[in-house]
Amino acid sequence: MLLLHEMSRGHLQAASNFLTIACRTVFALGGHTVSVPLAKGLDCVLTLRERESRYVRMLFWYCYTLDKTISLHMGQPAVISDDLCDLRLSESTQQRYFESYPRQAIELQADSRDTLETFLYRRLSIIKSKAIQKLYSPVSLQMSSAKLLHSIRKLDEELEGWRSSIPAELLLVSSVQWPNQNYQDLHQLGSMRQIELQLDYYYVLAIVHCAIGRCMADINPAEPEGVFDGRLSSIELAMAASRSTLRYLLATKNLLADRSFWLVILYPMSASMTLFFNVLRQPFHENATHDIGLLDKTSDFISDLGLRMPAGFDAQHLRNMSALIAELSSLSKCAISRPQTKR
Repeated sequence: MLLLHEMSRGHLQAASNFLTIACRTVFALGGHTVSVPLAKGLDCVLTLRERESRYVRMLFWYCYTLDKTISLHMGQPAVISDDLCDLRLSESTQQRYFESYPRQAIELQADSRDTLETFLYRRLSIIKSKAIQKLYSPVSLQMSSAKLLHSIRKLDEELEGWRSSIPAELLLVSSVQWPNQNYQDLHQLGSMRQIELQLDYYYVLAIVHCAIGRCMADINPAEPEGVFDGRLSSIELAMAASRSTLRYLLATKNLLADRSFWLVILYPMSASMTLFFNVLRQPFHENATHDIGLLDKTSDFISDLGLRMPAGFDAQHLRNMSALIAELSSLSKCAISRPQTKR
């Protein structure tokens, strides 16, 4: 409970401390293993011990998803090692979720309160873990450009497979399709989890393809044909995902204003930094001016949100974030205008 409380307030360091304790507790209870047969569906009658085991298993998945999220946002090693955990997901449970959606939010028995969005988070968290291991671990830093690009492509395929399996009602579209998305449809969202799931998808897509940036300057004429084109493609996908993050945030701002904004505040910060560095890298890119406009709108939105927060809320933190994004926008404008002045 303390872990979820700190996460909901955006206090990642405190949440990270509580996460370690929570993970160790779940390990001690055996939550990292599957004690209830995976073949048992949601309607099966369970014994008291099986109900307890399923509940502990649910707690494990909460810890697992938060662990991978905190690890990526803070740049620290994950607490949970995938090799020491049973990460199998019940096929019967998965089928039941997808067959029942969107008629109603299917829940497990009284000992659990899982929904389709929660189930999808588990699958996405496994992809996050693979991204940490294959793209951001010390071992991955020694990869050649070709091997790194291969890992990125494999993760991108897995992420696209995850997205394409989701019901259309959840509005999970790829970043390249976003310009054609109807903004009016967003007002039909019934769950904060749906908003967070969409933003999390864009975030994972961005971090997967941003990894290629560390070898952009290492151009080898002898590298296999298509490797350089693959690098450029990855960068464009990362930028598209970052733009989509800010657009989606602005499109859902009326919904977010009435809910816990701290649950999604990390996504615009990451997207803003990604767009900022891209403007510095390509100040004459056709999307540079548009990206700066997104930074301005995002800064204004966060600033306005801080003014509307109730007394006692950590509004100063929001004002600091707004000021940081505004500074990124200002520096981006300087990067665009300086070469033009020299001309």
